[in-house]
Amino acid sequence: MWWASGETLDLCYARDGVYPAYCGDVPSEVQISVCTTCHGDGMFTMSWAFGPFNTTGGYDWTSVNVLLPVGLSPRGDVAVGAYGFTVNAAAPSAPQADYLPTGARRGDVLSHPPFHHHHSRQVLMDPSNSGEFKSLAGDNGYCSSDPEGNSCSFIDLLSNGYSLPTARVNSTFPISLTGLINDVRPTGSPPLEWVMNFTLTFADLKTTVLEPLSQVTLGHAFTIHSLFGTIPVPAAEDSFIAYEGHWGFDGTLLTDRQLGAHAHSHNNKFWASYLIAASPAELGLDRPPFFSTTGCDAVPTAQAGFATQFDMLTWLMSRSPSSFSLTAPDSRLICRATATNAPVGRFFYDRQSIVDCNAKLLNVRRGETYTVLSFFGPRPEAFNPVAMDASSSFFPEHTSWTFMMSLGSPAPAYEVQTSDWLLNNGTVDTSRCRGHAVINAATGMDKP
Repeated sequence: MWWASGETLDLCYARDGVYPAYCGDVPSEVQISVCTTCHGDGMFTMSWAFGPFNTTGGYDWTSVNVLLPVGLSPRGDVAVGAYGFTVNAAAPSAPQADYLPTGARRGDVLSHPPFHHHHSRQVLMDPSNSGEFKSLAGDNGYCSSDPEGNSCSFIDLLSNGYSLPTARVNSTFPISLTGLINDVRPTGSPPLEWVMNFTLTFADLKTTVLEPLSQVTLGHAFTIHSLFGTIPVPAAEDSFIAYEGHWGFDGTLLTDRQLGAHAHSHNNKFWASYLIAASPAELGLDRPPFFSTTGCDAVPTAQAGFATQFDMLTWLMSRSPSSFSLTAPDSRLICRATATNAPVGRFFYDRQSIVDCNAKLLNVRRGETYTVLSFFGPRPEAFNPVAMDASSSFFPEHTSWTFMMSLGSPAPAYEVQTSDWLLNNGTVDTSRCRGHAVINAATGMDKP
């Protein structure tokens, strides 16, 4: 066992539908155990277990962010070829109706419920350059749960001849691991003892030739005081957001879910998102009824003249059928994400959105336009009441798309992130909203 310096936070839901709040203290040191498995041909897997943590529900947020000690990181010219994240039981637990129906043995993966995985990241940091990272693995958005609710699926780039961006792993560039987990059971539930488990598979670059990938995340503006970069959407009526962006690079997107492509939203109110190779004007969204009044607030579909999101979608499809069809010969729909939720006991819990794309590889060109359109509104499922505030008239939401990308260069950028204004009349409320196109890259990629 090791102890690593880092940050751990105990957060709990503030019951205002928007922000969590600090509700307790946990040690500023995290206990870590590590296991290494060698596969031959210079390939090996390392798993790091953080904890144990002991929680009792209340939708507590447990946040961990640590830099691994020198003795716990791989050394040399290695690349990350696969990665995954799970929450595991650190001690046996008796069955708990609705939240842990069959109980748990030590080491079992704990699904959702009882634990909701919101974010995890594994990155190679450069502390000398304001924390810039030199390599990236994991989720820059909402990984949530696989169809069985078992946190992030294991993403295997290695078997497809890919790796994450390469850099020499040494004491100058330590690995940083971050996890953000919610205990979704009611406050005062029986204690559960658990650990966060990060798994990375490495390949020795002296013996393995892999194509390094980068990652792109397409996001939008958000309200300044939202802790997780969200916007408030009406809880009781249909609404939508739309934003326009431009690709800042020439490259190929990997749109396969098994290679990390995903859309991030909160399924309590999220219905669907469309990533379209068209401008708002081509879709008919370039008129005031479709504009956000601030640049970071959702638009009720009633404001746009439609009773429901389905009426609005029908109208849009009639204007540009190819923009909403994955099978049309002239399809302009890059990908569509549809919310999925699963019943466990009396309640429903979110799962990874179903992502369908019109090709597993998509070539994009610098300057080309895309539009993201996402719909929100009341859902028919009975969600776990611990995770939301039924008295709030708004719910925190956002939508982002994340893809691995190939730039066809020996020195790819490591990450691209955008934060575009929602469609507006040319004026945004900068006292309320934060948003602009952002590029975070190691090579010269133009700001769109």
